[in-house]
Amino acid sequence: YVTGTQTGGIETAPAGEDAPRRIGGYRQLFLDDALVAYRMNVRREFNQVEKASFNPIIRCDKPWEREGDGYYIERMCTAFDEREGVHKMWYETVNTFENPPADQPEHTTYTCYATSSDGVHWEKPDLGLVSYRGSTANNLIPFEGTDRHLTRLMEIDPDEPDPSRRYKGPIAQAPRSRSGYPSTPPTASTGRSTSTIPPT
Repeated sequence: YVTGTQTGGIETAPAGEDAPRRIGGYRQLFLDDALVAYRMNVRREFNQVEKASFNPIIRCDKPWEREGDGYYIERMCTAFDEREGVHKMWYETVNTFENPPADQPEHTTYTCYATSSDGVHWEKPDLGLVSYRGSTANNLIPFEGTDRHLTRLMEIDPDEPDPSRRYKGPIAQAPRSRSGYPSTPPTASTGRSTSTIPPT
């Protein structure tokens, strides 16, 4: 085999070279023929997808997740922490209000954190980082600035020597109008805010 660039646990050959790839012990889905050298008398067949009965895996079941007339969860991003052997999720919960007072926004948004041992059943730990109605017994994460929001990508960097910088991801930044929608085109930031980092 030839050692080239490594993506997703697969070492590929340098550009322009037709050489075997070393996949090591990583499981492969074989959704296409990218990793298949040849095949004979076999065919790829996809089974009918069945919706699991326990969906959705994350529900709006906390006061801060259902304080409005309407509520929903968006911007989920997950990552597996190999060091701890735990799946981690960051998500935003949005509450909407039909006829709020003039001094109250038409929606509220909270950044939250959840963990799972199997990626299916999730728990929302009490982080003690944000006070909500006088209590810090919640899974809320402090987020700097009301115009900054999570994107659907979070990475855990195992080689980062600084524990406070292990969790990294782009942040969307767009000032929001009272209606809750961006008032200007959003911009992307690759910077990392320590306030978005859950406990390690």
